[in-house]
Parts: sequence; C-alpha cells; structure tokens
Amino acid sequence: MIKASILTLKTTPRIKKSNKVKFGVKMELTLTRPDDWHLHLRDGDLLSVVAPYSAGLFGRAIVMPNLRPPITTTTAALAYREAIMKEVPRDGDFNPLMTL
Repeated sequence: MIKASILTLKTTPRIKKSNKVKFGVKMELTLTRPDDWHLHLRDGDLLSVVAPYSAGLFGRAIVMPNLRPPITTTTAALAYREAIMKEVPRDGDFNPLMTL
C-alpha cells in the first residue's frame, strides 16, 4: 500500500503579515494497487527477482522491451510476457502491459 499526503488550499487562504500563505486541511490518499508506467524487468536471473517484487507493489506495469536482443515483434513480446507471468505469484493480479 502506498500513501501520499496532499495539502489543499482553503477556499479563502489567509495571508499573514509575513506574506506567507496558510495551507488548509491535510488529506490522505491511499493507492492500493498503483500502476508503474515505465518498468524494466530485465531477463534471466534479474527477472526472477524484479518481477515478483514489482507484482507485489503494482497492479499493472508498462514493460519496457529493451532487452538483449530487444523485443521487436508481437511474438517476442508475448513470449516475454509469458516469462514474466511464470515469475510472479499465481495468486496475484499483476498485469504486465507489453510494448514494442
């Protein structure tokens, strides 16, 4: 679970003599399954470490295809997705979004 604090201005902010704006109420926003919009999972041994870790934090991820050799075809992207899914826990709901 990732938490972020947000400060919002009151509808009519008060400006004190020191010209400092007084901020309003502190609010909390909880993101339970955020997305990773730029994820490098790598391949081989690193994939087996990074994929389960990322799957535990994120619901979806846009997977970067720059491996050696790079992923340049749909067939290769689907094969890479299968390799990723073999490394993540089966009871999770991680969805790797593949790119070319």
